[in-house]
Amino acid sequence: MLHLPLKTVQYILDKFEKNLSKYSAETYNIDELQKVVILEDTLALYIGIQKEDYPICENVEEKYEWAKDFEFMDIPEKGKDYYILVIEELTYNTLGFKYNHSAFIREMEAITGIEYLSLDITYTKFRGYSRAYWCLEEKTFVEKINDLVPEAKLKDRYKSWECIKYNFIVLEMEDISGNIEYSVGYTIQNPHSYINRRCKKMLQKGTYNSLGDIRQDKLKFKKAFESWRGKSRKYRLENHFRYFYLSKYFREKDDVWRYADKILEKAYKGEFAHKEKSVYLKPINKWISEELVYKLTKKIYKEYNVIY
Repeated sequence: MLHLPLKTVQYILDKFEKNLSKYSAETYNIDELQKVVILEDTLALYIGIQKEDYPICENVEEKYEWAKDFEFMDIPEKGKDYYILVIEELTYNTLGFKYNHSAFIREMEAITGIEYLSLDITYTKFRGYSRAYWCLEEKTFVEKINDLVPEAKLKDRYKSWECIKYNFIVLEMEDISGNIEYSVGYTIQNPHSYINRRCKKMLQKGTYNSLGDIRQDKLKFKKAFESWRGKSRKYRLENHFRYFYLSKYFREKDDVWRYADKILEKAYKGEFAHKEKSVYLKPINKWISEELVYKLTKKIYKEYNVIY
């Protein structure tokens, strides 16, 4: 922790709130330093200046010598209060509110001259209502804020939210003995774009573990891919790889990977044997610029399905 004085945290908060100025906002105060702000009756944000709970080190004068006669920083003293800024989404961002926290931190570091501000100035996207499985009796952050500010109707907003559509891509890999192994990727992007991106990486470096968006059983899929020794990666993907996808809406991220595990289990039981499968063919570009045109077209016509 940086031991930031209140004046500095307040200055940074004032700068952050300029990002909100173009929206209509309703504010519910929790206390003098904490509040819930609802933008356009849609996106709810917790904005709180909280007291830091971190001890002052023994060699503080030596460590903070740079802060002497500094506008935004003082040499920390034991017994004094220091603060952090916590900003967290309390609803899913259906408003389309665009905010680059890393860029904001860099800007504030340049203005204040204080490094590592991301330690004490945080922005967290909506985490949902799912409690940690190892501590189910502990309320989530949004539940606690909902109890403090019931008039903001956070739980009602959550229940009326239409959820997020997730695509679950079932990947099939035949090994050299003819056995089929599976993995299940999950994403909110177009399934075929997901496959093209993943296969492109597999062509570059073989199978890989991308924690957070794919489920598999003990790396069986990886072993099946690697069983084709002497064959190129392109050959393996174009001749022994298949995929299909399913879609489902979810509110909680924790429910997504659990559902992916259920699909993986069903795949191994043969419950999707009837599903029509797609194959992968590596795109052949006549010119280097061809793929660039495709990418630019996708950016320009985001509302359309661009086929390559």
